[in-house]
Amino acid sequence: MLKVLLKKQMYEMLSGILTNRRTGKRRSAGALAGFAILFAFAGISMSFGFGALYLLTATTLAGGPDVPGQLLPVEYGGLYFAFTGIITLMLGIIGGMFTTYSILYMPRDNELLLSMPVKPSVILASRMLSVYLMIVIYTVLSYVPAVAVFFISSGFRTDVLLMSLVMYIAMTFFVLALSCFLGWLLALIAAKLGSKKVVTVVSVLVTAFAYYFFYFGRNQVMKLITDDPANAVRVFRTTPLLVFFSYGEGSGGSWLYFLIFLGIVAASMSLAMLLLSGSFIALVTTRKGRKKKVYVARTARTNSALGALFRREIKRFVTDPGYFINSGFGSIVFIVAAVIAAFNTPGLRSLIASMQNPAGEGPSVAISPAMLPVTVLSATALVLFWTPISASSVSLEGNRLWILKTMPVSTTGILAMKLAVHELFAGIPAAIFVTAAGIILEMGVLPTVLLCVAALSFAALAGSFGLMLETHNPKLDWTDENVAIKQNYNVLFVMLAGFGITTLFGAFIPICMFFPVVLIPALVFQAAVAAGLSVLFFRISARLWETL
Repeated sequence: MLKVLLKKQMYEMLSGILTNRRTGKRRSAGALAGFAILFAFAGISMSFGFGALYLLTATTLAGGPDVPGQLLPVEYGGLYFAFTGIITLMLGIIGGMFTTYSILYMPRDNELLLSMPVKPSVILASRMLSVYLMIVIYTVLSYVPAVAVFFISSGFRTDVLLMSLVMYIAMTFFVLALSCFLGWLLALIAAKLGSKKVVTVVSVLVTAFAYYFFYFGRNQVMKLITDDPANAVRVFRTTPLLVFFSYGEGSGGSWLYFLIFLGIVAASMSLAMLLLSGSFIALVTTRKGRKKKVYVARTARTNSALGALFRREIKRFVTDPGYFINSGFGSIVFIVAAVIAAFNTPGLRSLIASMQNPAGEGPSVAISPAMLPVTVLSATALVLFWTPISASSVSLEGNRLWILKTMPVSTTGILAMKLAVHELFAGIPAAIFVTAAGIILEMGVLPTVLLCVAALSFAALAGSFGLMLETHNPKLDWTDENVAIKQNYNVLFVMLAGFGITTLFGAFIPICMFFPVVLIPALVFQAAVAAGLSVLFFRISARLWETL
């Protein structure tokens, strides 16, 4: 039975490659060969990229490129493998969390299989083996170049080859345990919220932040290793990085750390199996979306039609993963950038001060303080046009557009609610970002206030321009709503317009550099022009709506 279920899992995982989902027919041998070549090229390219990173690390630990022929010191072999272990874990987690959630808990046949004379443990084992296979595919892209670079840098050693292979296998099970825990959390959230779309949005955001956390953390670890390897060894031994240090030392030939890492993996897998075996049936049989309600007598309150439309637009945006991620990622960038800037205020201020008062030999030009507000505004405008929330809002109505047009709401009200949602999720984060920039970079009260107003105006400009394109040529004949978002030329035109707008208004940067006195008029002018164009585009959109 386990063999049958594994075969079924493999077919489901490869169904998107073996079968054309649009026609339902099996792909030709040529198409399958093309997919194989494409995946092989992608894997080899990634492996060479990791190999270049590992070669740089090994060369630095061996004394740098100025010491040709120098081998990687034996005492730093474990440190080298510890660094590669961090990358391996990062790859496994990014690929494993989604796979665990979708394969373990979300398949539609879970309840069907549980109703058959199949032990739940066999179902769980087949699912976990499928997840494990995906983790191996992800992590082997890091392991192979790591071992190859080590042998190039320090010479071939049979004991290292065997022990590093065992350590790699143990690392894949460690990643499996962590992925199972994260997948269990996502399944628990789905069971409580009753919405798969919300869980998808949350999981993508968490994965994105985890990726950037690991990315910047990797840079810090690499800097620590290359600047002072001896101190890096001490840090790895005395911090939570001990897990990776055990992996590295075990791969490098240390039996003590070899056994320590195996013990950590065994404990992690035991906890994961205990967690899954105790909650698997309960989570996969929970009826998502069916909440128990207790009747409570209360006075019903009516809502306005505009309020209902506004809440409808908000709910669609925040619960549709494709819509939120593809159209609203710029909003997250604004908030994250504001938070990062707040935590690095002294460094940013010193950097700006050094740019405004350059020192050193040779000619130099000091950057005028008046350049900062217009530069920040230009960057903000560009990101706002890369946040095309409204540019697919009409297309998403699809064949249900007639329902919206027959509602007892004016055309202006319908479009105003779509623009209001764009302003809420694009304009407000942009205003928060420019306000934080104004305070952190000490631009002054008046320039900061004008920056905030201008940011809201540019958000309205991007939103109304997107609405104008949408009412002129909406994409309503879709069968998958992602087509209205990802294959919509209106979205592309809005993003391209961002380059033109940024280039046009960016002309104020050199003007303010040489004539600081025009800063305030420049900010007022940009805000006024953006607001005026927003009104114009909105009125055009209202007229075009009547022709749909």
